Amino acid sequence: GHQSSGHQSSGHQSSGHRSGQLVAAKVGSWEVEQTHPSATVVRVLGEAGTAAAESEALLVESDVRLEPFSDEVEACLPPADWSISAREIARRLDLRDAAGVDIFSIDPPGCVDIDDALHLRTLSPGVFEVGVHIADASHFIRPGSALDREAASRGETFYLVNTRANMIPPRLSEDLCSLHPHVDRLAFSALFTMDERANLLSTTFAKSVIRSAGALSYADAQERLEREGCPEPRTAALQTLGRLAVLLKGRRAANGALFLASSEVKFELAPIEEGDASGPMSLPTGMALRKQQAAHSLIEEFMVLANCAVARRVAEAWPEAALLRLHPQPEESKFAALARALEQQGMPFRASGAHELAASLSACTKPADPHFNHLVRLISTRCIAPAKYFRSGAVPREQWLHSGLAEPTYTHFTSPIRRYADQVVHRLLAHAIGWGAAQSEEAVESEEEAAWPERLRGLGEVIDSLDQR
Repeated sequence: GHQSSGHQSSGHQSSGHRSGQLVAAKVGSWEVEQTHPSATVVRVLGEAGTAAAESEALLVESDVRLEPFSDEVEACLPPADWSISAREIARRLDLRDAAGVDIFSIDPPGCVDIDDALHLRTLSPGVFEVGVHIADASHFIRPGSALDREAASRGETFYLVNTRANMIPPRLSEDLCSLHPHVDRLAFSALFTMDERANLLSTTFAKSVIRSAGALSYADAQERLEREGCPEPRTAALQTLGRLAVLLKGRRAANGALFLASSEVKFELAPIEEGDASGPMSLPTGMALRKQQAAHSLIEEFMVLANCAVARRVAEAWPEAALLRLHPQPEESKFAALARALEQQGMPFRASGAHELAASLSACTKPADPHFNHLVRLISTRCIAPAKYFRSGAVPREQWLHSGLAEPTYTHFTSPIRRYADQVVHRLLAHAIGWGAAQSEEAVESEEEAAWPERLRGLGEVIDSLDQR
């Protein structure tokens, strides 16, 4: 039966819970003569109205796993004294002390699960190497292991205002995999050679060892992007990355990419005494809309660049078994009500394709109302079908387009700590570049791992589960 949460009423008390509590229950049956269904209480969430219980209820109702990781899963983690061995370093591209490579991350304040970091190195006048470094979580998650099965079941990390439900144990997500500054970390790196017009000259993928030199907040990065004068090296690199990102975004816009409004709310939190086994809780004390700035766009553009490059590589290597992501073209019928409302305001609106929709959205402006265009874009998000995962061999190539990004081939590679789809793609890319588990000192490649890419042909259930998440 489906597990859901609800209030325990005085007429349905049983051992272990009482009136006024929120409980998680599994529905058993609902006979015709019954006013309410029969259900079995799975666990008590806490007192109704409390932050801990109501937060957990939201996760339960969304079928999000919040319980602690099992002993079997924890047993898959490296020992307490684990460190990167000299043998493992020798197998990888070592970027820790590479000349001219200053690696840094840009994240919200307080971020502990850092998936990605960047560097920019000038190779010659007007030619740059851009490194997109992604946490190599797949190094620790063996296919078919208890940890792998649990990560696949959870699907991704879910964030609430005051808590989160991790996809993988914190020992990995917050420590060994997270690209914290000033510590050695394993990464999967995409290295791009680009000219000053953001034209892609070459692409290389490599398993690497990195040492981030700094963790910037978006505010720090934005201040550096706006800094004038003769900046120090990291700020100069950031400003070059910013200019390249503007060119990449402009190219996608010209191809019909959709830039829809999505208001992100930022909460100010204060700790409270109430909590649960997972730790202390916090309650919001204030809120504000997070302003989209150039620093956010910089990260987005280079993550899109890496995702597209990886998508092309795995689709080439596994034409029948690559995990990709598409976004269907907009359906004009879904925009009928919005189009009628805008035409009454003298604004013709067309949404027969991504190009037409992008042009219509850009034209919907009112000089006297600066918020009008934002509102139209916000409403448009409700009219567009969501993106979805697919297996390359199951969909004709002409339907692979991610219309929202205006990219012909796309996948998810850049968030392996918090998204299981990225784990799948990391494994595909590793096989594509000739890197197998047998190259690692931790384990000899098992039959399960050796056969793993071909097993993707039958991963329809996993793809369906990822889409539902």
